[in-house]
Amino acid sequence: MSDARSAVRPPFDLFTASDAEALARRALPAEVYDFVAGGAGSEAVLRRNRRALDATIVTPRVLPQVVRAQTHAALLRTPAAAPMAVAPMAYQRLVNPQGELALARAARRAGLPYVAAMLSSYPLEEITAQGARTWLQVYWLRDRAVTEALIERAEAAGVEALVVTVDVPRMGRRLRDMRNGFRLPEHVRAANLTGGETSAHTKAWGASALMVHTAEAFDPTLSWRDVAWLRERTLLPLLVKGVLHPDDAKEAVKAGADAVIVSNHGGRQSDSAPASIDALRTLAETCPGADLWFDSGIREGGDVLKALAVGASGALIGRPALWGLAIDGEEGAFRGLDLITAELEDAMMMAGCPTVDACRRLSVGREEMTVRRTDSEPEVAAATIRLADLHASLAEPIMESMELLNEIAERHPKAISFAAGRPHEGTWQMEDVQRYLHAFYGHLCTERGLSRQEATRTLFQYGPSKGILGDLIARNLATDEGIHVAPEAIVTTVGCQEAVLLALRTLCVNERDAVLAVSPTYVGLAGAARLLDIPVLSVPPGENGVALEKLRDTVRAARQSGLRPRAFYVIPDFSNPLGATLPLEERKALLAMAAEEDFFLLEDNPYGLFTTEAARPPTLKSLDTGARVIYLGSFAKTALPGARVGYVVADQEVTDASGMPRGLLADELARVKSMVTVNTSPLAQAVVGGKLIEHGESLRAANEREIAVYARNMRLVLAGLSEHFPPGGDGVRVTWNSPTGGFFLVVTLPFRVDDALLEECASRYGVIWTPMHHFYAHGEESCQIRLSASLLDPPQITTGLERLAAFIHDHAREPRGAR
Repeated sequence: MSDARSAVRPPFDLFTASDAEALARRALPAEVYDFVAGGAGSEAVLRRNRRALDATIVTPRVLPQVVRAQTHAALLRTPAAAPMAVAPMAYQRLVNPQGELALARAARRAGLPYVAAMLSSYPLEEITAQGARTWLQVYWLRDRAVTEALIERAEAAGVEALVVTVDVPRMGRRLRDMRNGFRLPEHVRAANLTGGETSAHTKAWGASALMVHTAEAFDPTLSWRDVAWLRERTLLPLLVKGVLHPDDAKEAVKAGADAVIVSNHGGRQSDSAPASIDALRTLAETCPGADLWFDSGIREGGDVLKALAVGASGALIGRPALWGLAIDGEEGAFRGLDLITAELEDAMMMAGCPTVDACRRLSVGREEMTVRRTDSEPEVAAATIRLADLHASLAEPIMESMELLNEIAERHPKAISFAAGRPHEGTWQMEDVQRYLHAFYGHLCTERGLSRQEATRTLFQYGPSKGILGDLIARNLATDEGIHVAPEAIVTTVGCQEAVLLALRTLCVNERDAVLAVSPTYVGLAGAARLLDIPVLSVPPGENGVALEKLRDTVRAARQSGLRPRAFYVIPDFSNPLGATLPLEERKALLAMAAEEDFFLLEDNPYGLFTTEAARPPTLKSLDTGARVIYLGSFAKTALPGARVGYVVADQEVTDASGMPRGLLADELARVKSMVTVNTSPLAQAVVGGKLIEHGESLRAANEREIAVYARNMRLVLAGLSEHFPPGGDGVRVTWNSPTGGFFLVVTLPFRVDDALLEECASRYGVIWTPMHHFYAHGEESCQIRLSASLLDPPQITTGLERLAAFIHDHAREPRGAR
């Protein structure tokens, strides 16, 4: 890794910290960007910090208007241009040759204190010589003499305060660094330490070299007695950083800390920690009189205002300062810090705060719950629930995938989205809904022989848990799919997602039972299984979607480990996300394997109709002679997504303990449903039923226009990719599969993609896609993206592919992306 960095300009317009991050991402090697941007574990705390700050509400005061807000503040009784300091960040030479020296000069120009990291890549004395008000951050080393010597150096160099970090008994599991095999380049080292404490170049197996380094050097037995010892050792102001719990804040004050920095280490330590702003709110309420500071998650001046309003004396600015340093050294860092100060001034004026002290008297709340702060009324804290006290699945990335994609689309409404696997909207008419309702109402009166009163009650009253569409669904399946089942074997559900949930809950009895799925798989299956605490066993994909021998190996290995594989979830036609289709012979082989190895097949078929191929393979259910297939269906893609109507076909016979017939599996599913959603909306079922009746119970006939639209869109996407990335073109190798139907295809890029790169693509290029890591059980990063063109029109597809091509070409040539 070279010391050289080229400033990214033009353009160099910093309107937000996100602009700086996007430019820095392009300037830095991938492993360095990941080291700076990444967090611990699934990075849930990184996202939680941002969401919690966004959800924090500050109510402005008006009249008289503030002509100019004064951001000046006294930090530890010393003047500063704003109530902010530059946070301690290790090894800044990774992002710029001048590293800490340039950032210290930028802090001096911005009028802010600079907190030098113990693990800085320039010696402390050189950093203090840059003229900034310098504080020193200290980790507790196993060798106390080394820590004591460093403090003596700090006092001699004119350091004005000490910041002891207490939340690193060992480094968090930073998966990006582990996957990158990250280690410091030879020219970057911990310049304040010598000898064995600087072994961050160590080769590590299953961990990054820095994880090994901290495990060797840091003392995990740090206690409040040690903090008290440090307090006695120096007259410098002492701040304790990394506190989230009220009891720890009180212990810090008792040990002699002058201030407590509320911090979750920027999401880089515990991936189960609360958002820092939420912890600050708790400490402000429970630790009156404590001098509290805020750290972790600040990306704009408005975040600083929120921290002040909640109860902070000041805030630490971390990554935004590094992004500026990465793109243009001292000048970039100064512009980044100056931007946040300007944003704070603007936020103060908008809130009616002429001074920093006035910010602390603002009313602050969270989302719709505002906690008033007045002298005349007692403050009543709103009840909160710790995430740790909720189901563990809620903290996992898979539960946030859809929310993340929706948030990105909302933030960039003008971006063209290839992410949404939604039906095309060009054929919907409000008049259709009323017509379908009348058609189904007539069906109830004529074909089923109900009176008008009975038919009206059927639509408006609670209904049977199995639903009221069984006969029409059975006719549709016979007409379109060659599946012949009795209406009694069908349960109408609230979308196919409920069908998945009912099937898993009914089949899986205890912790030994597991479900299998191709990895990558549909997130709805993985999410439902996780909510039910059912393990999902990953099966490698084959050329056509399922690697059958790998499936058999997975089943047998599971049994040897004490598990009972109950079902294999499969989308045989144009699967989500791969777009793969299972050939006829492999379908037959899969059915035979299910019988031999004794497991069920959960066949999901939302996309099978959407092809212009004359002879598509028959469904697994239509080939099923051994009652091995539980068939999952949905009318979201084929009728009306807003109706949220799905179904499950479960014609397997169930016997009681004595072996006597008890009924069908569908009856058991209906019993579970009666305790979940009671019944599916009869009005929604009636709309779907009316559409079936109007088209002779054939969804193929009802979707002739849609089938043509999806086929056209798929052809346009495939042709556009070939145009922008011809074989042997400009050296940028991009490949993709070529489905003959459905909504999805997968594109393989010459660089790795993640959510941060998706955000950059949406903001700077105006196009959105889905990173494939969202479809893997453990969020494995890859070079693949999923595209869907179902929702788009031809001009959008053409423009979107042009933007996507520009993004790919730009990043394929950048150091971060090239592989």
